[in-house]
Amino acid sequence: MGTTYTWTAPTYTGGVTGGSAQAVPQINISGTLTIPSGSGTATYIVKPTSGICVGATFTVTVTVTSSCVQVTIGTQPGDNIMCATSGNASFTVVAGGAAPFTYQWQYHNGNTWATVINGTPSGALYTNEITSTLSVTGITTAGSFQYRCYITNCSGGNNAISSATNLTVNALPIPTLTSSDADNVFCFGTSVTFTAGGGTGYNFRVGGVSVQNGASATYTTSSLTNGQVVDVIVTNANGCIATSAGITNSVYVTPIANAGTGGNNCGLVFHLNGSLNIGTGTWAKVSGPGNVTFSPDANTANATVTVTSYGSYTFSWTVINGACSNSANVTIAFIQQPAANAGSGGDVCTNNFIFNALVTTGTGTWTKVTGPGNAVFTPDVHKANAKVTVDKFGAYDFAWTVVNSTCTSIGGVRLVFHDLPSINAGKDSTICKGGSIQLQALGSGSVSWVPAALVSNPNIINPIATPDTTTTFTINLTDQYGCKNSDNIVIGVRERIIADAGPDQALGYVFTTTMDAKLAHSYERGIWKIISGTGKFLDSTYARTTVSSLSIGPNEFLWTVTNGFCPPSYDTTLVEVNNFVIPTLITPNMDGRNDYFVIRGLETVGKTELVIFDRRGVQLYKNMNYDNSWNGVDYNKNPLPDDTYFYVLKSENGKSYSGYIVIRR
Repeated sequence: MGTTYTWTAPTYTGGVTGGSAQAVPQINISGTLTIPSGSGTATYIVKPTSGICVGATFTVTVTVTSSCVQVTIGTQPGDNIMCATSGNASFTVVAGGAAPFTYQWQYHNGNTWATVINGTPSGALYTNEITSTLSVTGITTAGSFQYRCYITNCSGGNNAISSATNLTVNALPIPTLTSSDADNVFCFGTSVTFTAGGGTGYNFRVGGVSVQNGASATYTTSSLTNGQVVDVIVTNANGCIATSAGITNSVYVTPIANAGTGGNNCGLVFHLNGSLNIGTGTWAKVSGPGNVTFSPDANTANATVTVTSYGSYTFSWTVINGACSNSANVTIAFIQQPAANAGSGGDVCTNNFIFNALVTTGTGTWTKVTGPGNAVFTPDVHKANAKVTVDKFGAYDFAWTVVNSTCTSIGGVRLVFHDLPSINAGKDSTICKGGSIQLQALGSGSVSWVPAALVSNPNIINPIATPDTTTTFTINLTDQYGCKNSDNIVIGVRERIIADAGPDQALGYVFTTTMDAKLAHSYERGIWKIISGTGKFLDSTYARTTVSSLSIGPNEFLWTVTNGFCPPSYDTTLVEVNNFVIPTLITPNMDGRNDYFVIRGLETVGKTELVIFDRRGVQLYKNMNYDNSWNGVDYNKNPLPDDTYFYVLKSENGKSYSGYIVIRR
């Protein structure tokens, strides 16, 4: 019986891969092996499964030396076709070989193969099998391009090059876009057709937003607004797209023209009453026997038209707003009859005016044509000399319409109502007599000050005023419209101060007194201060204040007077307090000198008791409320002989005084 063998899976070393175990006939251990790819060493093991060599192991070692193998290149589905500049294509390559090796992407530039600049960088190192991807973008020229992959630096020194693959680049469409309105300036609501070209599919956009997408090369709309941009995205048969330049549209609102009412008009002048909502209007004569003029101009909706001949005239009122216009006509029959005369107008310096229209045959009616506010006519609108009052200042046009059996005549008058000009004479002020002050009024216009004689220049806004007494100054202002207004300022004049502290005072043994200062005017203020001595003021700002705590002897006080504008004035007063003096001698001979026992300052100590004693201590005289009237007598009013006597004084304030007194007749 023969021997059979089984090949086991090989063990690979190096960089080899692949290969397989194979069974071969018995005894004969030769057979066909699948050589691995790559390079390195592959060891195969064979074991007998029958016969006498069961259990034995045989090894076969195969050394593999591999060069670069063939490189294959392909494209992802659909990626070998792209659009110029905007498309992209991706190529993948699979290559194998002995490590190390590198690869490059190449394309054919018409003459030679060159490295692709925007491909995967060359020089990348791979081992054994590699897969790489190339992305192609940004080709601006349509045509067919070839790409290949080039493997280099294999172990065997051999290189491998893939077969070339083609890339088709389709051209972008060249879009065109035109408008049925050649200058793209039209009226709102106008139907405009935009026509595109250069492809097979068209996506129209307004302001970047798609409004129509499909095969139609035209887009029609009547809803464009001013400034909107229309463009189109064009697709060609190869699926490539491009966007056209945009068309910016100027769209205007169609104005509304109203020529107003016409009819019969007396005279050669008529006050037109057209109107518009937007744009600029122009009056023109359509028909009529004479020449016409418009005042203030032909562009004023309520202009006055004057014709040179009587008859029927038709006037057109054409309003233009950008590219849009509208027109209306009015027919007026100018009849040879005196026209309505609304009188004179002009600037009015208040909010009311008395009209001065001329009275004619028929019924006249005042109406407000233009003006910023409401107008009220008194006593009614049919009085030629009615008074009109407006509630807002500004320019107003009024029509005086006279209707009779033949025609209607309209006269116009313009009034400009002005508020009184603003004028402020400044704040009241005060100066000292003999001084001056610069007035600081606020206002715009011509001015005059009254009284003019008391200012440096009565016709300037800020003259120097020199009043001698308190004066009211009036500034009168006239603005450019002749409107007048005035304001007052009072400049008070303070007399120069002469302080009067009152007379000096001499007091007995008294330490409190009342000051006797004077203030000449109610606006003067004074204050007391001590110069020398002592004193306490009950109120130092009161002219006739009480001062206490005086010192014995001279006490000098300062009285300072101010009025807030003039320099202060000063005066002094002296209050002298005499000491409590008890005499030691009286001569009661009734000669008018030293006849009584007079104690100076007695009144300052209150109720006082006086007792007189002789040398032996006998009480000779007593007065419970002594009043400086004792003249040297006893209880019985008998004169006491010349001698020395003794006294005791007891005051109400608790003080006692004692001493001697000599009587000498």
